[in-house]
Amino acid sequence: MMDYKERLRALRGMEEEPENHDMKAPGEYFNEALQTFSRDFAYGGAIRHLVDKGYDAEMIIKEFKYPIPRASIEKMVNDHLRNRPAQDDTVLPKNH
Repeated sequence: MMDYKERLRALRGMEEEPENHDMKAPGEYFNEALQTFSRDFAYGGAIRHLVDKGYDAEMIIKEFKYPIPRASIEKMVNDHLRNRPAQDDTVLPKNH
């Protein structure tokens, strides 16, 4: 049995609509935003502080073992570096 869309296409003589595999499920955008917010709330301040002290993403990942994906830490670091005002007094850790 044909569903409504199939019948409508048949009546109009249209081909089947192409599927868009790049589209996200309706709740997926919300879940992604919530996850980003939660990670930033839990770890963002500490990661931004470490960046201000001279740490890069690799150093943060190796030394602090945060339980979040590498890509999330790298994004937080890059976003902070891109958005913060210029600072001349950034201090690098002594062991680097």
